[in-house]
Amino acid sequence: MIPSRDRIDADVPQQVMQPFEDYRDGIARDLLDALPPAAGPKRLLGPVLRHVLHFRFWQSLSEQALSDQEIRDLVLRWLHADGKRPTATQSAAEMLS
Repeated sequence: MIPSRDRIDADVPQQVMQPFEDYRDGIARDLLDALPPAAGPKRLLGPVLRHVLHFRFWQSLSEQALSDQEIRDLVLRWLHADGKRPTATQSAAEMLS
């Protein structure tokens, strides 16, 4: 569950937001499960994944003139403890394999 300060509209009742929060948490778990062991400790990567799935995170970086691809590449850099960086032609799937 996300704190009310992180919701786009804090006046939305919890029972309305809960299904969306559960859905987003499921996506974070699926992404975390798909990461290879070399990506690093899952207890550290889980919070990163949950953070990047928040609309305000993406919105903030977009407002700083980063493209979706640049944001994706930045997140992948955070997720890879071994310091790998995506190349211009490398897809997210290739980066995670």
